[in-house]
Amino acid sequence: MTRVLHLETKYHWIAFAFAFFRPMLTINGYPVHLSWGRNSIPLPPGRHHLQIHIPYLIPPRLGPAELLIHSRPGDQIHLQYTAPGFAFFPGSLGSAPQPFNGLFVQWILIAFAVFCVFVPTVAIALLSGLG
Repeated sequence: MTRVLHLETKYHWIAFAFAFFRPMLTINGYPVHLSWGRNSIPLPPGRHHLQIHIPYLIPPRLGPAELLIHSRPGDQIHLQYTAPGFAFFPGSLGSAPQPFNGLFVQWILIAFAVFCVFVPTVAIALLSGLG
């Protein structure tokens, strides 16, 4: 009977740059190239060490996550991998739903960027109205 690992890979829209990089899964040391979305991988029975990451620029192995699973005859294993919201956080691998680690850092950086643009713009507008 066929054993299948169904692995859904996701990234948050705020980390849209991940769309240009494909996740890499390693099963017991053997690499498997994945795509974003649903992936189905046949598995032999037994214990399997899963490691997943996104090959990236800096760091070269972004969002690492790992999990040990046991496959029995006829198993349909459903897992989800979520890439981190910020590059220096680990990813999440397990039963769905999985959190987007580090997303709060990305939101803080966006808020800071908006603040740095908004405050000087308002200050210039107010000062030009006075003079």
